[in-house]
Amino acid sequence: MAKGAGGDVPENLTDVLLGMLAAVQSQLAAVEILLRQAQLGEAPRTELPAGADATPLTPRELEVLRLLGRGASNRIIGRELGISDHTVRSHLQAVFRKLGVAHRTQAVTAALQYGLIDPYSDAAEESGQGGASDSAMPKY
Repeated sequence: MAKGAGGDVPENLTDVLLGMLAAVQSQLAAVEILLRQAQLGEAPRTELPAGADATPLTPRELEVLRLLGRGASNRIIGRELGISDHTVRSHLQAVFRKLGVAHRTQAVTAALQYGLIDPYSDAAEESGQGGASDSAMPKY
C-alpha cells in the first residue's frame, strides 16, 4: 500500500475506481431500460436481433455476463470465477456473438432487455440472502 493524504491507498486503486465507474454506468443503463419498459408496459424482449447466434448462453457465460453487469473488469471476473483473463475474453466473445453485440456495454444492455441478468440481484447477495461472503468482487 502507498501512503496518500488520507492514509493508506490500495495499489489497485485505479482498477477499483474504474470498476466503480463501470458499475455505476451499468446500473444507470439498467434503470433507464427498466423505466422505459415500465412506462411502455413492456415485458423483457425475447427475440434476438438480426445477426445474433441463436445458441443459448452457457451457465459460465451467464456468470461472466452477471459479473460484467456489475461493472467487473476481465481481471476481476477471472479472479471471481477462478479462470484466466484469456478464458474470460473467450467467454465474452461468445456472449457478444450470441447476443449480436460488439462490446461490453451493449452486452449488459441486451442482457437487461432480455431478462438474462437481474440488476437487483446484488442487493440480495449483499443483504446475506445469497452469494459468497468472501467474494473477490468488490461491493460498491
